[in-house]
Amino acid sequence: MTVYWSSNLCDKNGDKETAFTVSITNGAGKQVHTAQVKGTAEKPAASVTIPGAVLKYDYQNHSNEYHVKVASEFQGAKCEAEATITLTSKPAIVRFNKLPSYYITDT
Repeated sequence: MTVYWSSNLCDKNGDKETAFTVSITNGAGKQVHTAQVKGTAEKPAASVTIPGAVLKYDYQNHSNEYHVKVASEFQGAKCEAEATITLTSKPAIVRFNKLPSYYITDT
């Protein structure tokens, strides 16, 4: 899954590199993934890919939610944005084989 964001911090920092830290926590509050991406005004950073193995349903804690936080700093001030990812299942598809007979007998 790829997470996208919009920011003008890379533009404000000009040629200086701007680092964004992306952290993923599960519904129980445990941090399960962290990534850092860097960008400049010429090539801004605006996305990160989360490995598919990180996002899975937590059967033990009955949770299908993950919280994403994108954070950076500008002139000593912390800039953060948060979002929630909710996992949903695809509908189940069931196919039955053709029965040899549609009648059940006791014999």
